[in-house]
Order: sequence, then structure tokens, then C-alpha cells
Amino acid sequence: MAVPICMARAITAHAEYNNRMAGEEQQEIRRRALDCRLRGILQRTSTFVSVDVVDSTGMKMGETEEDVIFSFLAYQKMIEEIIERHNGQVVSITGDGVMSRYSLGADAVEAAVEMLQKLPQFNKSTQLLKTSFKIRLGINTGKVYVDTSEEKTALQLLPSSAIDLAGYLQKNAPVNSVWISQFTVEQIEKPNPQISRSHYDKKFGFYVYEYKADEVFEKKSRTRSVKPKILIIEDEPDQAHMFSEACAASGYETETAYDGAEGLLYVKTFKPDLIMLDIGLPRMDGWLVLHEMKANRMAPKIPVLMLARRYKVEDIERSFTDGASGCFKKSSDLKLLMRKIETLLS
Repeated sequence: MAVPICMARAITAHAEYNNRMAGEEQQEIRRRALDCRLRGILQRTSTFVSVDVVDSTGMKMGETEEDVIFSFLAYQKMIEEIIERHNGQVVSITGDGVMSRYSLGADAVEAAVEMLQKLPQFNKSTQLLKTSFKIRLGINTGKVYVDTSEEKTALQLLPSSAIDLAGYLQKNAPVNSVWISQFTVEQIEKPNPQISRSHYDKKFGFYVYEYKADEVFEKKSRTRSVKPKILIIEDEPDQAHMFSEACAASGYETETAYDGAEGLLYVKTFKPDLIMLDIGLPRMDGWLVLHEMKANRMAPKIPVLMLARRYKVEDIERSFTDGASGCFKKSSDLKLLMRKIETLLS
């Protein structure tokens, strides 16, 4: 039975009406959501510190993956601890670069100065690469828009020229120095006396101030007057003998323990300068031995090199978080092992 033309038109008109109403309802929902978000956007004055490693790609050339991962994890941990200590928060991490935000300009400058001051000791006693870490920093203060709407679980900064200028200053600063914008210095009541005016930036129209590190540490080979003592905790006799022979040929005095309990005893009696600790020990594995040493302060300042049969990134990361000084894959070239030992003892 054919539907009358007038009825078909009525049905079509009704459907179009429903679609239009549904579209308008969706638009209203989106408009209300946008209004709610806009009410949550606030303008705040903040100071930003941009820090990045100089030629990090070149630093990694010719190094083992274990050393690279361990050293850069240690660097990032040092930077993040300094940021937190000075009431800052990490805004973003891009590659090896870190951007952080502070409510006070003085806190930002103090954080940047501490990063530069801690770098020599970090190069000397923590990182494992042949090339020292060098950094550049930039600091700028300005107004930013912050999204604090309810659907945001964390503080979100909207794009801002204040952040961009901190990055601009960092990229152009000399090595192991921080460039500070005029806007940041003007906010500080008592600026650090070592901060001096550097130049006028014609591109953006403000004065740039500079703080430069006093000391730049370059890694050097260690000269030895006595034989350093190395404790090898390894359950496989052939592997332990190979490590012992290689260490002796390089001028080290060695002692070998074949399980965790014996190793803990030798830590007390042999008093080593460095410990090589196998992860896969029977009964009491290397992680438990390391935990016992650290928990009971048996070797608080003795570097511990974890030995892994198979290479896993998780082993390197755990070596770092549990307090070891590095991780070495057993099947690697012994020359690399000797170089790593030399680095840890220097």
C-alpha cells in the first residue's frame, strides 16, 4: 500500500527536526564543557628553568649500553632531586632536556646554581662514561595560563612565550653556564652576587644575566701507589677465575667468594675497594647480597658492580635504584670490564 505524499513529507520533516534538535543538544553540551574549562584557566606568574646535556649523542659513542643507561638515569635523578629540593616541579622531559617550573624566581636560580655546582662531583664519582657531563641552562619569568579545570587530574600549562624564552636562553648559553632573563633577576630581592649582566638581547629586547660554574671537572686516569683490592662474588669457578686473572693482570689484588654468605664475610675481612657481584647466585642472589650490604652499612662507599649473564635493561635500572654503581654483562669483552673498574675506582 503506497504511503500518501503528504504523510511521507511529514515523516521526513519530523526526522529532520529530531536530527536538528540532537545536533543542537550536542552543541550545547560542548559549549557548556568549554565554558567550564575556560573558567578553570588561570593566569599565573611563574619562573621556568630549562636544562639540557651538551652533545649527549657524542657522549654515548663508543660506550656500552649499560653504562649509557646507568649514567643518564643517575643524571636525571640528580636533576629531579634538585628541582624538588627547591620547590619546583618537572613540566616536561624531552630527550635529555628537562623543563621545570617554580613559583619564585629565587628558587629557580638556586636550583640552577646547585645543578652546576653538583656536576663536578657527579662526573667524578657517579657517572661511568669517558666523557664528562656538560650542561646549559636558561631561566625566564613570565605569565602563563594554567588549566585547572575539573577534568584535569594534574596541573597543565598551556603554550606560552615565557616557557619558550627559557628554552631559547638555554640553547644559546655557554657550556656549564646559565643565562637568566632580566624579568627573573628583577623579581629577586637579593640576587646571587656571582650573577653578572652579560649582554642585551636585541631579538627579544631584554638584558641577559649569567652565572658560570667555577669548576669544570674532566675525568682523568687514576695513578695508583698501592694495589686496589677487588672482591669477586661469583658461583661459577671458571668465570670467577677468568675475572680474577684479568684483574690481577691489571694490577689489582683479588679475593673470590663462591656464594652470598661467604661474600658478606669477605666484605668485612678482606675490606675491598670494589665488589664484583653476580646477580644469579644460588640461594642468596646478588640482589639480596646487595640489600644486606646497604641495609647494614657494610660497604656504604664501596662501588658494587653487578654481573649479569644475560643483558636486560631491567637489571641496569635495578642496579641504579638499589644502590649499585653499575652493571656488566659477563659475556662482554674483558677490556671493557677493566675500563669500567678503572672508572669506578678513580
